[in-house]
Amino acid sequence: MPTVTMRELKQNPQEVVRQVLATGQPHHITSHGRDTGAVVQPAVTTPLRPKPFLTGAELNALRDLAPLTPEQAQAWKDDIESATYDEPPSDPWERSRWGRS
Repeated sequence: MPTVTMRELKQNPQEVVRQVLATGQPHHITSHGRDTGAVVQPAVTTPLRPKPFLTGAELNALRDLAPLTPEQAQAWKDDIESATYDEPPSDPWERSRWGRS
């Protein structure tokens, strides 16, 4: 397992973290040549940046995960549209609401 000194970690922590994430290997931290028992290791194995685009197969997989059938989705939409309000929704920034013209 690779090691990193306390001095390296203190002077350039971002580079140490970048190295750990790039290699995927945990690094032991040493102080004056002795192992401190502390380890810097990657928490996840996924890339740091999300992919900018999805493939068609990935989109189809998402569609298959949909929790509602088309009939359930339509019933849900109908329920939302039939909701009643005490007063119709209005624009809160509209001046007439505060009695100004």
